[in-house]
Parts: sequence; structure tokens; C-alpha cells
Amino acid sequence: MKTRTFILIMSGLILSVSGKAQRNSLSAGVMVQGFSNFDPSPTYTGATLAFENKLSKHFSAQFMTGAFPKKIDDHGERTYTRHLWSFQPEFRYYPSSVFKGFFLGGNFSYHRFKTSYSFDPSLRKMPDDVFAFGFSLGVQSAISQRIHWSLSAGGSLIPNPGAIGTGARYFFALSTGYLFREKEKKK
Repeated sequence: MKTRTFILIMSGLILSVSGKAQRNSLSAGVMVQGFSNFDPSPTYTGATLAFENKLSKHFSAQFMTGAFPKKIDDHGERTYTRHLWSFQPEFRYYPSSVFKGFFLGGNFSYHRFKTSYSFDPSLRKMPDDVFAFGFSLGVQSAISQRIHWSLSAGGSLIPNPGAIGTGARYFFALSTGYLFREKEKKK
């Protein structure tokens, strides 16, 4: 129930921001991310889809989601499958102009883990839901008038006062996207 409520709230935020946006970008890419203190597997690689809205000359809001399936071999004795779904809204600041040059972003992320053990389901050791907040640095540049590419890296803190303790998340992402036309101003 908490997951559904969170997704509904974030969807409403996306729709309210996109209605006021001057220019939008839809991009697809690849992300590598890892979690310390939560997971024995070093990294997850998966596909992402992002929607970025220009809010002003220097600020934008990006909403990214990604799927990261992984089969893990535990020293040849046992194998299990972990599916990771991530959602990350991020506000970005571009010193030059939105969609051009370097950017600094602040983000909040939600990660849903689903683990399937083929040998013993009671061995589940990590939380199902993880929330994190952090920052990213990146660069975005045009390939043509409508097509652009982006490279970013970042880190997040995962506050968890429970038995597992506080952890960290890191990520590296490469994507390409399409810029939609700016809205025409009425005279």
C-alpha cells in the first residue's frame, strides 16, 4: 500500500511539473548502481527511462525509473535471482543552460528489491524497500537539434536505523534522449 501511495504522489508531481514546463526531454539509457551494507553483490546493470522538464533557464526536474535484474551465484553452491526496480526524481541546476553542459542534481530515490531463492526462501537478508537521498554530477550535450546524450555519476545516503544500519548507494549512467519543442507563446 505504501508503494502505491508513493507512486501516485510522484505521478501527480510529474504531471503538475510537466504542465508548466517550457521544454521536455525523454531519454533512455543504461545505469550501473551498487549498494553498500545492504547487498553482497557489487553492482546492478539495467535499462532506464527518464523524463526531464525545463523549469527555468538553469533548473530542470528529471524523473527516472529503471529495471535491474541480476542472477547471483553464491560461490558455485547456490544461485538466486534478485530483481531491482528504482525510481529517482531529481532537481538539476545547469550553470550554462538546461540541457547544455554540466549539471549538479539533488535526488531522492526509492528502490524495490525482490529476491527469489531456488534453495531456501527463509534466507532473505535485505529489506524489500530502500529510500535514499543524494546528489549527482553530470554533463549533457547535443548530438543534433533534437537528440542529446548525457553522462552522470552520483551517490546517495540510505538512512536505516534498523538492524542493518545506514548504507550508501552509488551510480553511473549514460543515456541518449529526444528534446521536445518549446511551447509557443500566445501574443
